[in-house]
Amino acid sequence: LSIRRQRQMCIRDSNMEVRWNLSRFTWHGTVTVHAGQVASFETLSTNFFEPPEPKTMDEWFDHLKRFIDQPADEIIVTYDPVFGYPKSVSIDEDFRIADEEQSWSILDFLPGR
Repeated sequence: LSIRRQRQMCIRDSNMEVRWNLSRFTWHGTVTVHAGQVASFETLSTNFFEPPEPKTMDEWFDHLKRFIDQPADEIIVTYDPVFGYPKSVSIDEDFRIADEEQSWSILDFLPGR
């Protein structure tokens, strides 16, 4: 398989461990993606009253793109060197506003088979 095809396959079918921070709130959990859709997820820890919707890798890319297009005042991204997904992201939408920052990390990523 070509590298491009492998990346497409791993993004459409994968298991991820994610930590997502929105202001002072954190969701840490695992997400299983099958055929490009969230098949299941498990919350490992959270302080959200109602945890955010888990995302597929395509949705993480779309989420990041939204802040690039706005644009946010600061975006710091580290990409995975093997699969090219955004491994860690920190976003400050507006330097003048407190409590709107967010960040996420894909702590573990296992491509589907």
